Amino acid sequence: MEKMITEKEFELFLKNDGADVIYGWAVNQFKEENEECYDMELKGKKLYLLDMDGTIYLGDDLFGGTLDFLDYVKKIGGKYMFLTNNSSKSVDKYVKKLEKLGISATENDFFTSTDATIMYLKPKNFKKIYAFGTTSFKEQLLKAGLNITDRLEEGIDCLLMGFDTELTFQKLEDACKILNQVYLRFLFYQGKERFKILKK
Repeated sequence: MEKMITEKEFELFLKNDGADVIYGWAVNQFKEENEECYDMELKGKKLYLLDMDGTIYLGDDLFGGTLDFLDYVKKIGGKYMFLTNNSSKSVDKYVKKLEKLGISATENDFFTSTDATIMYLKPKNFKKIYAFGTTSFKEQLLKAGLNITDRLEEGIDCLLMGFDTELTFQKLEDACKILNQVYLRFLFYQGKERFKILKK
């Protein structure tokens, strides 16, 4: 029989570091018989950040209590957001996956490592980015308006590497060549600056 979390254990979790956000593992503890305790402790929380694989589901199997928990968050006027550091799938792929598991979601319900990367890269204004990753990863980068390529060509000034479940030796070879070229240019630039200083 699955061990239920006690009210005291849950209270200690809530008070730990003054946490105002309930993290994903609480999902697996959600049971109807504990609803009164949850109602008392969670009602004031408005944002719930949830990891996905291993937290609300495992592979293609939804954990028991997940749908009840998500419904409860909506019921108390809260919002949940799904987080992941797995860049092999784009957000639209995660939306489809959750739909198959019975969870209604939109792209606005997610924040992935690819989203964070896009936010970081956009102000940098790289001319051409070599995207080392899955097709899904590259599709999301293109959709965000980044100029990417997956071929070794002129003008590449950034190598972006994601979790690649479609890894090939060609990608590894390209990445090594790009890193080597950038490093040589950097050394050349530094050497040129020193030469100018000495010349003066």
